[in-house]
Amino acid sequence: MPSTYADTQDMRYVWLAARIFVLGGVLFGLIFGSVRHDVSVGVIGGVVFGLVMATVLTATSAARTRSDATLRTRQAADVVTELSVDEARAHLLGALQTMRAKIGQVDQWHIRARTRASWVSWGEIVTAQLSAPDGAVVVHLTSRPCVRTAITDYGKNAENVRRLVAALPPQRPSQAEMR
Repeated sequence: MPSTYADTQDMRYVWLAARIFVLGGVLFGLIFGSVRHDVSVGVIGGVVFGLVMATVLTATSAARTRSDATLRTRQAADVVTELSVDEARAHLLGALQTMRAKIGQVDQWHIRARTRASWVSWGEIVTAQLSAPDGAVVVHLTSRPCVRTAITDYGKNAENVRRLVAALPPQRPSQAEMR
């Protein structure tokens, strides 16, 4: 059982590498072996390909998510702000425009947008759910990959949520923590 936070993070990288190795290596091996009509060549090719992909993708993910404290591809945060619902929505729409996101759905209590594809992602679905219990506006932010089978996002969804949290001043800091 891991004893420290660093051990837990290291184990997440190990599991990420294992998933990439199995998914990439097995699929490549099956395809390569069926094309070559030789199972042993497919197995060897799958192992080599899986090791290379696991090493490269895990190292890249580790470098980009070093400060993110999480490897999950789905990110969320709740923000309690003193802004009105209309002001919060305007701030969020402005932030989404600076992110060059395509705004899909906007109503009084909900915003849904899609970011563009980049070299690290096929794009992300970003949502903001606004509510106003007890006079304060609470904004629930989420960002997830467009491709649900994504194994890693290289910190892109965490970056999206951080940018939206920063667009909502003033806020109560204890309520703006990512999870």
